[in-house]
Amino acid sequence: MEISMTNYKLSALLSEKQVFELLKESGFDGIDYGFPNEHCAQMLDESYVSTAKKTRQALDEFGLNCYQVHAPFSFKYGENMDETSINYTHICRSIEFASILGAEIIVIHTVNNIDDEKLFFDYNLKYYHSFEALAKKFNIKIAVENLAKSRLKTPEKFRDFVAKLNSNTFCVCIDVGHCYLVDQTPEAFINVLPKGKIQCLHLHDTDLVVDRHWAPYLGLHNWDNITSALKNYGYDKPIALEVIHSFDNLDESLILPMLKYCEKAGRLLANKISSK
Repeated sequence: MEISMTNYKLSALLSEKQVFELLKESGFDGIDYGFPNEHCAQMLDESYVSTAKKTRQALDEFGLNCYQVHAPFSFKYGENMDETSINYTHICRSIEFASILGAEIIVIHTVNNIDDEKLFFDYNLKYYHSFEALAKKFNIKIAVENLAKSRLKTPEKFRDFVAKLNSNTFCVCIDVGHCYLVDQTPEAFINVLPKGKIQCLHLHDTDLVVDRHWAPYLGLHNWDNITSALKNYGYDKPIALEVIHSFDNLDESLILPMLKYCEKAGRLLANKISSK
């Protein structure tokens, strides 16, 4: 089972090639590619295709793959779902960008600044379906992620929303930390979803109070329960570590040792999920 690391925090500290070099040296198979807010406008401007091709070339140079990409998440309720909204345009461009990187999955967040539950449900169905033709064009699936600030806070509501999308274009990304932050367990979400619907993961640790995004085993998650649930589910896709804040305030000399720790933790989790 392949493991990857998100580039969010690292891309704010180092150049892209430096990030890729460190990931390769640490033993990761690939990258969970995202668009940090401070770089998003530049990465997804009019030259986004050439930018994506350069990134793909660099990934190939270091022998790294990209199974999943995380779309920007600045779009808000009230914006137009068309090219007049730069935030919407960035998401559309990120879908093509992801395809150039060879990704199979792109994670797109629900739009959460909606108070009414029915409006939230109906609006987000429309929102996700608005990307469906583009996703099909570029042969990529869209993953719905369980979010702590979403109105889909119970496993059943989350399952029902995904079912209403009613298309093989859509799948699920389980973020284990977000489960705990809505007073649920990751296994509760995993166990209610149809087999095969979960096709990517965000693995990280928390103190069960705040969305810490720490490296596995540095917080309070019950990793034996999580990996057992994923094993019983039959999860066999790559896993991604979204350990953004494990690099906060680190001296640059400590980035590589932290990455090596993350790789070992990721391998341990992958082996527990995939072991017979």
